[in-house]
Amino acid sequence: MVKGKKEMIGKNVTIKEHGSFLDCQGKIVLEKEKTVIIDLEKAHHFLLGSPVVWDNPDLPYGQIEVSKEKIIEEELRPEVVAKSLFDQFWTLNTLIKPFDPNSICMHEGCQEKVHRRIMVNCWGQVYEYDCCKEHADKYHGSMLDSFPYGEN
Repeated sequence: MVKGKKEMIGKNVTIKEHGSFLDCQGKIVLEKEKTVIIDLEKAHHFLLGSPVVWDNPDLPYGQIEVSKEKIIEEELRPEVVAKSLFDQFWTLNTLIKPFDPNSICMHEGCQEKVHRRIMVNCWGQVYEYDCCKEHADKYHGSMLDSFPYGEN
């Protein structure tokens, strides 16, 4: 549980108890004494209903207020990230090996150390790649014909 933690803003969390929002993920945008405001990932917006009928005048569409005791800090699941980036796709292809910051960028010809795991959409197929900062900034969330993958 994240109970009692300060400086939670910007943390990725999973809702563990909160009606139909069970297992939904998002990012904390505001911390109050006993609750947090979570900006839900786009993949979960269907649970809120239409933006046209959004009936919470205190929060923008896509945000909900949840007790701190009902959330856990956790990385976003790949399917949630892919849905938020691309909305629609055919297949999600994730890397099996865990992220290793000491490995080499997967971009063709690059020998830099990896900075983050990214996702690109190639004709409806979403792929994960571990890339250096330069290539992560350039390609993350892109729709491409193909990613210039190297055998590093």
